[in-house]
Amino acid sequence: MRKTVLILAMILTAAGATAQIAVRQNPVVDKPVMRPEPFDSLTNLINEWRVPPQRDEKPNMLNFKRYIGQQIFFLPKSSHADDAAKKEDQVTRYNCFYNLDLKPSEYNYTYPKTSWVRGREKVEQQTDILKTDRYKPVFVNTDLSSRGFYTPADSVEGRYFVILDVGVGKIRSRGGSLTTKEEERYLHDLTYEPLTGESQQKYFGQSVHPIFTLQPVEGGEPFLMVISTNYDFCNRGIYRVSNENFPPPMLLVSFYERMRRDHVGKNFIAEQDIRNLIDINTGQPVTISSGSKWKCTDLSLMELSEAYMQPCYVLENETSAVKFPLVSPSDLNAGTTFPYAFISEERYEERERLLQLAEEQREKERQEQEQRLIESRKQFEADCIAQFGPVNGKYIANGQVVLGMTKAMCEAAWGTPQWVNTTIVSGLRNEQWVYSYGKYLYFDNGKLTAIQNIP
Repeated sequence: MRKTVLILAMILTAAGATAQIAVRQNPVVDKPVMRPEPFDSLTNLINEWRVPPQRDEKPNMLNFKRYIGQQIFFLPKSSHADDAAKKEDQVTRYNCFYNLDLKPSEYNYTYPKTSWVRGREKVEQQTDILKTDRYKPVFVNTDLSSRGFYTPADSVEGRYFVILDVGVGKIRSRGGSLTTKEEERYLHDLTYEPLTGESQQKYFGQSVHPIFTLQPVEGGEPFLMVISTNYDFCNRGIYRVSNENFPPPMLLVSFYERMRRDHVGKNFIAEQDIRNLIDINTGQPVTISSGSKWKCTDLSLMELSEAYMQPCYVLENETSAVKFPLVSPSDLNAGTTFPYAFISEERYEERERLLQLAEEQREKERQEQEQRLIESRKQFEADCIAQFGPVNGKYIANGQVVLGMTKAMCEAAWGTPQWVNTTIVSGLRNEQWVYSYGKYLYFDNGKLTAIQNIP
């Protein structure tokens, strides 16, 4: 016994001498890592800063990084823009872009200066040297609220640019500072960081914005574009005077090319009625009926009644041609537009083929079920004839009872009764079988003597 205890103690001591607490050598990630979603050409640019995924979630600005390397196209001015702007009292079109790193350039500003010499008014032209960090600047001197340097809208409209980088930060004007020199009052200070998960967390809730670095495709100096919280890349509104965070609407080139490749030259079937359309050739009203076939013949920029030319599909049939604006699935009202209210002819035919196959399968199953029922009835009739004879067996198989049947025959024909009332008089046993719907059977000594149906 002592020898056994000694051996066990030695084993436990050896195990304790070699036991150690394990320490993981590889680094452990204990905080959520935010990454941009993969690039998908099925949508136009989406302002993640403007529309968070869920109401209680923070917007993921990192999704802007998926557009790095992509080309964008600023929609050109519509011929209706100036008329529309005049109605809105927005005659002049400005945009505010910034030179990369806000490198300043000098601008000679000449203006009339009034002085009085010996009681007489004297007007002379005076030139001041001002500095600006705007992209392709022009000086606007309409009033105090909009005076300053701006980028002419036509310097970017109708042109292609590549997104080189996306950062986050803020651009502040120096004009309000008392220490700003007169010639530098139109310059800006830039607070800029690369767009990372850390910088997003750091600046969320502050007045900072994503900042795109854009490079003209045809060559030239890159510049900065600030994205406003409320900016919609596809906005179709009127030009706004000196609204620096609302550049012209832009189109992701890969999205346009994908939509053109997927739809132009193909036939589509309408899945719902669409009313209040206008024939683009005749001006006649057009209604698209559910189930009608249309061919997409074009996707191009069109002159509409809005401030900018708009990319639109053209759908045609034998009698009409109608347009639908190019929209992406992020648009809330896309339900009655093309292609969301339509289905391609290939998919429609495939769907109809599958529906036909499903209907044929249901019909086959129905016929098989009916055949099984017929065979089951034949087998039941054969069993009844074998058990109760050819005459009563046929009655029972058809659910009928006749006088003189036994209780077993009646139960086989009508089933078990709900209640049985028994009366014995002078050795004669009378039974009343009660069924639903006012049906009664009466037996004397086991033989059916009466059948009662109460309507």
